[in-house]
Amino acid sequence: MRELHESELKAVSGGATTTEYAILLRQTIATDAVAEASTSPVLKTKHDTAKNSVGNIR
Repeated sequence: MRELHESELKAVSGGATTTEYAILLRQTIATDAVAEASTSPVLKTKHDTAKNSVGNIR
């Protein structure tokens, strides 16, 4: 989990306008999507490897 920046703290505390909050929300969603897109293939490969290993034991 990442730390909140000053602009994010402002938005959370109610000091941001609706537009500023919307921009911040879009940036956060975009950042999370990029992180998930890069992590998903790695996790799938680990899962498939473990699944095949278990299948080979049987």
